[in-house]
Amino acid sequence: MHRQLDREVGGQGGLMQIINDLLATPCINRSVAVALIAAVLLGGGCASSVTFPASDTAQGGDPFVTPCCEIMGSALKYAHGQLEPTAPLIWNLPAGTDRLVWEKVGRELPADARCMRGDDATCWSMKQLRLDGSRAQVDVVYRTPQGVWQMVTVHFEGAFGATYRPLYLQRWLVPVDPPVCGS
Repeated sequence: MHRQLDREVGGQGGLMQIINDLLATPCINRSVAVALIAAVLLGGGCASSVTFPASDTAQGGDPFVTPCCEIMGSALKYAHGQLEPTAPLIWNLPAGTDRLVWEKVGRELPADARCMRGDDATCWSMKQLRLDGSRAQVDVVYRTPQGVWQMVTVHFEGAFGATYRPLYLQRWLVPVDPPVCGS
């Protein structure tokens, strides 16, 4: 039974250990342990799927929902820090993004970062966020020192109620169109 349960949950090796530990804890009675286990197995995680802005293949979600703004700000900061940490962090969000989202993302960035203005020749622009449970990806468009606009995808891992942390950058070595100033 335990092996079958472990396979059905996706082979998560530590799941059975957690279940056994819960059942063996004297201060937790069996009914509480069963309720906790059922919540985890049936819930499948708390973070929903969000794509912002919407794409041809995915319906859009509300970017103001936690942890979207935090992930967007972290992606801009991480990409900038990995690729051009000495350049100023001039940042941008997609056109039509709500002002409250701009403010919330801005709080995630260093104090010397500023929003893109129409006359800026360069920026770090969040193109799209994709959040699906414990994984997230953010596409960031930036201008290289050679003047070519390119995109990177920042990959994250995390959980609702915990910080999503960037794992790595995926570079796309294909030129992209410059971003439109969204502010």
